[in-house]
Amino acid sequence: MPCAAVSASRHATELLSGAGLLGLFAVVVDGRVAARLGLPGKPDPALFIEAARRLAVPPREAAVVEDAEVGVEAGRRGGFALVVGVDRSGARGTRPPCVAAAPMWWSTTSATCWCPGRPRDGAGLDLDVRGYDPEDEGLREALCTLGNGRFATRGAAAEAPAGPVHYPGTYAAGLYNRSTSTVADRRVENEDLVNLPNWLPLRYRIRPRGAAEPGPWLSPTTRS
Repeated sequence: MPCAAVSASRHATELLSGAGLLGLFAVVVDGRVAARLGLPGKPDPALFIEAARRLAVPPREAAVVEDAEVGVEAGRRGGFALVVGVDRSGARGTRPPCVAAAPMWWSTTSATCWCPGRPRDGAGLDLDVRGYDPEDEGLREALCTLGNGRFATRGAAAEAPAGPVHYPGTYAAGLYNRSTSTVADRRVENEDLVNLPNWLPLRYRIRPRGAAEPGPWLSPTTRS
């Protein structure tokens, strides 16, 4: 996965090189690039958009990870598919107002109500996703996948069948399908993980008091 480092600092490249991290990034857009191209700083999304352009990835297919509120705002303004805020301040209680539109806000020091995290020596990580948006459900199911290295299950709602919005799936190490297909006049053998039977179903419906028949089966998509 190609990654870019974006910073307003004129010395970002030197700092990354000194830390031995420069090779991890296909693109670096720093203060020198911004000055040469006349790009405004954050919260304007120009730096992020230039990085995406150099990666040949449209913003709608890219993610931004930021530890500053102005950076999160820049990612939101730029129309990036996912904006993740990293909170290292330890502040509790109120989500910063400028990141209200960000899907996730990550706190590395304390549990919070939007996307809480605990210190490395704590009891792990909590991911708390609020609300329901069919367009984001596939991403949330992937982020909430639960596994142990041998098998993994996507975090799909138990009452939601597979369809355009939900994709429940369980995969196990070593269980795959091998098939041969023709690509560019060559026979190519592929191995793909097999989606095991969905073991999550839990569906329910409510019968109103005095009604002869229960109502429709409930799911996040059909809720009212």
